[in-house]
Amino acid sequence: MFISSHASGALIVAGDFNAVLFPTLDRSDASQQAVPRELRTQDKQFHRFVRALDLVDVWRSYHPTTRDYTFYSPPHASYSRIDYLLAAPASLPELGSPTIGSITWSDHADVSMHLRLPGRRTPGQWRLDPTLLDAEGVSQAVRQELEGYFQVNSTDEVPASVVWAAHKAVIRGVLISQASYRKRRKGEKFAQLQASLRKLEFRHKAEPGPVTFDALQEARRALTQLSLDEVSRSMLWSKRFYYERSNKMDTPMARRIAGLQRHGGVGALRDGAGTVHRSASKIRDIFTTFYEKIYNHSPHATSDNPTHVAN
Repeated sequence: MFISSHASGALIVAGDFNAVLFPTLDRSDASQQAVPRELRTQDKQFHRFVRALDLVDVWRSYHPTTRDYTFYSPPHASYSRIDYLLAAPASLPELGSPTIGSITWSDHADVSMHLRLPGRRTPGQWRLDPTLLDAEGVSQAVRQELEGYFQVNSTDEVPASVVWAAHKAVIRGVLISQASYRKRRKGEKFAQLQASLRKLEFRHKAEPGPVTFDALQEARRALTQLSLDEVSRSMLWSKRFYYERSNKMDTPMARRIAGLQRHGGVGALRDGAGTVHRSASKIRDIFTTFYEKIYNHSPHATSDNPTHVAN
């Protein structure tokens, strides 16, 4: 198999497989049948794939009997768990806390887990969020703090240059405080909406119906609206990043050039006789012959007759 022949180290496979491993637990309609249905063709192929690579379902290993799903089909009014995190058994001690999230902006729920990697994480560098300056109350808080700072420190004992240089740290402290407060409030609101959405999902999974489905859709719209601020902020940072480095010999340009070089090779070349060659060595010989003929302007030039242009 291609994956097993190219993989090295601990193998982790994740994605939407459009099939289930345990139909009675991973499909809501199958759990309601008195007699379990026969495995579908896609399910059988998925089983063979998992067995061939010797993988385990990480989420199911932590939740052996729990019913939860990652996809809802409105035409069939049924749930299924078709998104999987598969890993080699030896890597399970390094994996933990697998969870199934809520179905929000996509028609699938997110599936996550923690991966314990060696090494320490280096702290990131603080940057001013430009959207913070437009937030209500931020400019007023900075103004009040600076007024008090200059009133206290503008004395004959402290040089004006020191007062002016130190006020930058004061502004930074206020902005960090304001950003942390708003991030905490947004996180609390996001968690409340997530919890409400999770409850509605459990209700709809247990008792599907139009009333619970409408309430579920309304909760998803509210959560999506809250996420739009983060999306616009990310787009703003991306535009700034490429604007500053657009014409500079920097990392983005190097990566762009490297990608073009990898995909810019000559796969086939036609010689003077009209024959197409695909061998790398033959393509090289054709180029060599072609350019030797172009740059050999004076084939009869010698040391005694150093003519550089043929007659």
